[in-house]
Amino acid sequence: MPLPRGIEEAGFILEPAELEMLVRVFEMTGVAGEDEHTRELRASRIIGYFLAGITSEEELCMWAKRPLHWK
Repeated sequence: MPLPRGIEEAGFILEPAELEMLVRVFEMTGVAGEDEHTRELRASRIIGYFLAGITSEEELCMWAKRPLHWK
């Protein structure tokens, strides 16, 4: 699973409850048929949103599902 690995590689220390929440968000926002590259990008976005101060599970899910490009 890319989420915990990405956090460890970045050197962040999280409380177990925070890590569990991030994993839940990652699992809830997946898309059928998603390739590994897309999964990695989504994991990075979730971590970035969390580190930027979005700590609500509901908000993280909302932002993780939004497309990166708006028309």
